[in-house]
Amino acid sequence: MSDIETEEIEKWCNSLFNLFRKEYIKLNSKERRNISNLDDLSPPCQVDLIWFRSKALDRDFQLLIFTHFKDRKDKEIRVFGPYEPSEAVIKFEELLKDRKWDRSLPRSKRYFFGDLDKRKYSSLIESHFVSTIKNFQNHFSALSKENKNLKKRVGKNILLDDSFTWHIRGNISKLNPENLVFNIIKDAKRRVTLKPQLLKEKKDVSLRGYGAHFYPPIWVGKRPKLSLEQKTFGSPLPLWSKIVLNTTYKGSKVIVENDGFIGIAESDMFRAKEKLNEIMAIANLTKIPSYSIKESELAEIKINPKSLGISSWTSTTSSLRTKLHEERWHNLSEVVYSERSIIPKNRLLRIIKIAEKVTEKLERKNDLIFILEAFTFFENTEFRQSYIMSWSIIENFIENEWNMLIEEKKIAGKRKDKLKNPISWSTDYILEVLSLSGKIKDKEYELLMKMKKKRNDIIHNGADVSRKEAKECLDLAFLFLTMKEDLRELAMI
Repeated sequence: MSDIETEEIEKWCNSLFNLFRKEYIKLNSKERRNISNLDDLSPPCQVDLIWFRSKALDRDFQLLIFTHFKDRKDKEIRVFGPYEPSEAVIKFEELLKDRKWDRSLPRSKRYFFGDLDKRKYSSLIESHFVSTIKNFQNHFSALSKENKNLKKRVGKNILLDDSFTWHIRGNISKLNPENLVFNIIKDAKRRVTLKPQLLKEKKDVSLRGYGAHFYPPIWVGKRPKLSLEQKTFGSPLPLWSKIVLNTTYKGSKVIVENDGFIGIAESDMFRAKEKLNEIMAIANLTKIPSYSIKESELAEIKINPKSLGISSWTSTTSSLRTKLHEERWHNLSEVVYSERSIIPKNRLLRIIKIAEKVTEKLERKNDLIFILEAFTFFENTEFRQSYIMSWSIIENFIENEWNMLIEEKKIAGKRKDKLKNPISWSTDYILEVLSLSGKIKDKEYELLMKMKKKRNDIIHNGADVSRKEAKECLDLAFLFLTMKEDLRELAMI
């Protein structure tokens, strides 16, 4: 960068600070409180401007990081660049080493990326740099789509209470600082007049609920066809994301987006998780591998009752499942053409409706939760837990066979009560009788006795379980469940 360009940028930023503060002191206390956190240039305030320029395309992209650090000089202006876009990663890594960012984040705050005590501003800036790189890559690739409108050229993002960023598609020194300040002040005054009106408006009618992505990830419906330009330069998923299913589940509105996010308008988190996991379990039984949803993986959402779009999303933890939401901001080609199962929306709708029907029985509902947990534990290599869950289903199958035998023999009264007494009739005795009566074959008897012994070794002796043993037990549990009359139609899905 030439000294003239540096001076021009510094002069422009200094003018912006002065113009803002000149108008700021004219505001009353209410108006000052309504200055957006994305526009507050009151002292102390500093700005770091990072400049990228593509000489080949004659394009500029600038990132401005505004901070309110009390230990830094007010109106401190630092300009870095211009750099070629290809240098972005290297230059960002160099900037992260700056001592300015080697400070801890406020302990009173909690942020989406986890343990605050071990995090610094450098971590926060780094995560923002990643999204910035994707942002300006899209900008440089959109050769014929540049919008000269000022409002479209300035994007703003909050970092913390004391910091925010502006993304400039172009060179900020070519913009009129008076117009920027005028709009900032105008918006603050407008908010003051709007607040009383908003208080009188109707309360929020959004449908509150919870949701999560199917995991492993799926794509619902046809994959979008990308042009060569889109495959080369990328196209963010939000441009393609849409609601593909709109239905109900046990009286609650359910929506499914094409990248596999499923949301349910159920305000109670426990019931929302339970209902969503019932759907996951049925999906599992139809050969769509699905892990159980943990409470920490649920996103709190608001669904617009008219458009059925998600108007609000809150998620605080990070797991393989929750990272799928972050992935929405990757290039579409990375998301859609990764290893995702493609699920026709009609098939998913049938799964939801079957889950609604079969879980009316408490017994079946429990079986589905057990098989879902067994599968999830197995995939996470927690074989002992998987084995116990799978055996619970198998044991229910054995008990049902025993009850059917008693009914066939038309046994009633005290004798029936005695035969159903678990104190007198253990699983071991029941298997013996079922074998002798021909209800189970010799090979089935041997396999079940072997599995029962393994289960006892786990419970009483803490025995370990191999992958092979866990898989054998899980497969048998799957088989017994799909033999149930109300689940037989799953084989046709």
